[in-house]
Amino acid sequence: MAIENVKWGKDRKEDFRAWMHFEMAQTEGDRQPLLLKWQNDIVQWRARVVGDGVADVPFVGASDLELPLTAMHVDPIYADFMQTLHVPEDFWSTVGKRPDTVEIAKPTQEFLSRVEKNYIKMRRVNQKAMLDFIIHGTCVYKDHILHDRRMVRDRTGAMVPVLRHQPVVQHIPIEQFIIPARSYDIDPDAANGAAQWVAQEFYLTKEQFAERINAESPWLPAYDKDDAAKVMEWAEDNMGENRVRETIQSEDQYKPWRNRVITLHEIHVRYAPDATGLQQDLVIVWHQPSRTVLRAIANPLLHGKRPFSGQPFLPGLGFYGLGIADLDEWAQLASTRVLNNVIDNTLLSNTIMIGAPQGMNIQPDEPIYPYKIWSLGPGEDLKAVQMGRSNPQALSLLQVFGQWSEQRTGVSELRQGDVSNVPSRTPAATTLSILAEGKKRFDMILGNLKDGSLGEMGVRILQNLVQISQTDPRWKAFAVEALGQVDGEKVVRVLEGPVHDIEAKFGMTVTATSSQVNKEAEKQSLMFLAQTMGQFYPQQMQYAQMLGDQQLMLATVTAAYNGTIELQRRLLESHDVQNPDQYLPNAQAGMQPPMQPGMPGDPAGAQGAAMGGAPAGGPQAANPMAQAPEQMAALLGLV
Repeated sequence: MAIENVKWGKDRKEDFRAWMHFEMAQTEGDRQPLLLKWQNDIVQWRARVVGDGVADVPFVGASDLELPLTAMHVDPIYADFMQTLHVPEDFWSTVGKRPDTVEIAKPTQEFLSRVEKNYIKMRRVNQKAMLDFIIHGTCVYKDHILHDRRMVRDRTGAMVPVLRHQPVVQHIPIEQFIIPARSYDIDPDAANGAAQWVAQEFYLTKEQFAERINAESPWLPAYDKDDAAKVMEWAEDNMGENRVRETIQSEDQYKPWRNRVITLHEIHVRYAPDATGLQQDLVIVWHQPSRTVLRAIANPLLHGKRPFSGQPFLPGLGFYGLGIADLDEWAQLASTRVLNNVIDNTLLSNTIMIGAPQGMNIQPDEPIYPYKIWSLGPGEDLKAVQMGRSNPQALSLLQVFGQWSEQRTGVSELRQGDVSNVPSRTPAATTLSILAEGKKRFDMILGNLKDGSLGEMGVRILQNLVQISQTDPRWKAFAVEALGQVDGEKVVRVLEGPVHDIEAKFGMTVTATSSQVNKEAEKQSLMFLAQTMGQFYPQQMQYAQMLGDQQLMLATVTAAYNGTIELQRRLLESHDVQNPDQYLPNAQAGMQPPMQPGMPGDPAGAQGAAMGGAPAGGPQAANPMAQAPEQMAALLGLV
């Protein structure tokens, strides 16, 4: 990966240091309410029992419990999104935007799928990203090129260097991503709210920091040694404080006693480094306390964009969205108060105090227990004093709060798999209709995620693969090895092309469907649809035969075959079958025309179609479906 040092003009580096220190200090002050909110979100979601769950107010032993309403709503959404995103075999679907890329799109999708499974592992990334997305309302991804060297042991036990040069997707914890308060779009070219700079906070130990100072390839250019020596002293005093991270560790009950690290920032900024005044996209490694620029390079990614992408759960008017913790905040607070009042009321209404005459032989705070004998003198009498009365209306109020919170979040009992409150004679069609209405909000959220950050990320990963392949031939070899010679060569041609053509050639979206309907209901719908189409296709074939139109017969048989295969694929996916293609016939494999003599392997027709030209063999070879209408009809039992 080509790395170019920034050439600073006279006094421009000092001007940048002063400006960046002011910007970062101002933004850190602006973020304090946000950090406090994220801390409260975590505490609200975890709803841990503090101490023994009792308080001293309004009386000793009063209830002090937190109703886990946010967790009750987060868990089913988290499970739905993870299942929906990662059930399909291919995480990204690729579509050719131009006629010359239609035939290359499918091999490119398969190649990207192999890269995702072997190197990127999006399920692992989303395990944490979806928690930020659902709880806090915003998640941040970073897709870039990893280029480093590590010493590992080979099979003989010897230590050997291993170079990692690959695309990477990371989840950036929301508290470690910094954007100025005045901005709400990461893209510096956005029409409104464009951010001049964004930053990622990261931490290095003294040993890791020393590696950067004495870096060799591929870490070049190394950190400036004179400036790094000053920063190294901060490791003794800076404890790597992060309020949100400390809250997470406290909730996990696994907080380190101390954490000696150096806090740095990777800043992506648009700035004019020289006297020409022309702004450039720079990547700065910055140490805020000492106002030190440790490294300054031009944006190394050839696609020219910043590697970060943010995605809101429910979009707001700024950069950050609304999460379940925001939607449930009022309901959890109110419900918690009612819950504790109900528990206290139940305790008090079932607690009896003793009224005794003054001077009776009873000591203050004397314990009471079953079968206790009270010694009464002449004229003395004990009486019971009830501390409270049961109030059944409080439970009704708690149920009302729960219903209101369901309307606000969209997480109903049906979405959580609870049908206990559904009348026993409710028709299945009515239940499916309710589920369909309830899923619209989550379809919108998932659709925004698919076509937003995750879809754009697929294009940038392919662009990064093209950039890596310019200097690393291993990825071309991996394509041929993973896909075979024919499809592998198609992908190699993509990797050998320019980076900037990728967006014009291919469109990317996440394969997962946006339907969040209950799985069992989805299975029943697909089975019913398959039965309906099984009756529809033979009727249409009979009509085509009566008309005597061979082209209509061919179109009908083709639609019947493709439609049946697609319905069965979706039915298998609804049963969580990870590789449905292995259970279904390949239409193209069974309908390829015979190979021309002297053309083994990749026929000229296939190769020409891949390059955008007409297949060899004339019009009849261009339409292999035309050779086998009778065979297909017989196979389907339609004739």
